[in-house]
Amino acid sequence: MQVLNYEFSDKFDKFYEDSQKKLRRVISFHPIKEHPNEYVKEARGAHLIDEVNVKVFINTDMLDSTEAEVTAAEDIVYALLRTVDKFPFALANTTLEEQKLFEAEAIAGVLTVPIHHLVVISRLKADGFWIEALQEKDKQELLEMLGRGISEEPPPDSLPHYNLVMRYIETSFYEGIDFTETRELYESKVPYVSSVAEQGVEIVQRYGYNTSKKCLNTLIDLRDLLELRGRIWIKNTETDLVF
Repeated sequence: MQVLNYEFSDKFDKFYEDSQKKLRRVISFHPIKEHPNEYVKEARGAHLIDEVNVKVFINTDMLDSTEAEVTAAEDIVYALLRTVDKFPFALANTTLEEQKLFEAEAIAGVLTVPIHHLVVISRLKADGFWIEALQEKDKQELLEMLGRGISEEPPPDSLPHYNLVMRYIETSFYEGIDFTETRELYESKVPYVSSVAEQGVEIVQRYGYNTSKKCLNTLIDLRDLLELRGRIWIKNTETDLVF
C-alpha cells in the first residue's frame, strides 16, 4: 500500500481495511505540516476524527518507512479507542477561568495519552507491527531531555512535572526496552518526580489499562495522585459520566 511517499507492508493493508470497517469512517493520510494545529507540527503523527473521516497525519521529515507505518497504525488505533472501544479520557474542568482552562486542557492530554499509548502499542505488537524501534527512540529522547534540558526539579503543580511523571510511567511499561538507565537518571536528576512516578507505576500495575474499565480506574487514581481533582475530570465515554 502506497501512503504519501512510503510503501507500507501487506500487513498494513489488512489492518487498514479492517479498521475502516470498525470505524465506519474513511481513513486518509496527510503530511503533518497540513495539520491545522501548529503545536503538533513537530510530532511524529496526529489524527483528527469527525463523523465520516479519520485523517491521519504523518511527519514525513523525521520518519523512515517502517516508523511511518507504525506511526500511522498508532493513530488509527487511537481513533478506534475513542470512537469504537469507548475508552475514557481526561478533560479539563470547563468551569475554570480561561487561563487555567487552557493549562488544564494541556494537562488532560499529558494524563491521557501515555495510558492510551500503552493500549495502542500492546495491540500493534499483537498484530505483528515492529514497535520496538519507536519505543527505543522515545526512551532516548526522554534520556536526552533529562540529561540536557532539566537542571532542577520542576514545581509539583506544573505541566513539566506532570509530563515527566507520565513519561516515566509509560516508558517503564515498554516491553523489551531496558528501563534501568531511565530510572537511575530520574532518581539523580528529579528524585521527587521519580518517587511520585513510582506510585503511578503501582497504580497502573494494580488496575491495568487494556480495557475501558481498567483504564477508567487507572486514570482516576493517577489524576488523584497528581492532586488534579477539581481541575481535571475523567470521562467514562460508555456512560457519559465524569468523575
